[in-house]
Amino acid sequence: MKTARGLGLYGSWARGTNHQDSDLDVWIRADSLPPESVLSRLQRDLSLQADCEVNLLVLTPEKLERLKIDDAPFYNSLVMSSVTLKGRAT
Repeated sequence: MKTARGLGLYGSWARGTNHQDSDLDVWIRADSLPPESVLSRLQRDLSLQADCEVNLLVLTPEKLERLKIDDAPFYNSLVMSSVTLKGRAT
């Protein structure tokens, strides 16, 4: 994968409201979208490690701009309530 600029969690795991059947929502900040094969392998590996379904959201500069315009509530939630593990979301 190209260099990730940030990594974090959003959704129920970030809010601390996750339960046994919750999926794990992970965002990755990157300059460009990695190949689908890399994302699929990463998603599979994380799912095996976490023992739950994992959803990956790659935040490229273009994706962030689209979210700001097209889905401001989700963008604001992502910025305000995600848990940053490394780097930054925006």
